[in-house]
Amino acid sequence: MEFVEQEGYHFVCFPSDGRRIWVMLDPKTEPYYKQTPKGDYLITRSDFEALEANGHTSLTVLACLESHCSKK
Repeated sequence: MEFVEQEGYHFVCFPSDGRRIWVMLDPKTEPYYKQTPKGDYLITRSDFEALEANGHTSLTVLACLESHCSKK
């Protein structure tokens, strides 16, 4: 998991099948969940908890990210 801040927005990158999936943590306009490129990915529960605690992740994004948590 990699974090980037650009122009006041916060992004996180997740590796997935040799690609990098970027998610905006704090979108201010619709849609309130923004990801590029499209595709599925998994995150660990500990990564989710870190994103939950960072103070930059919106509630909508947290809900979407939680749906990508691995069952382990």
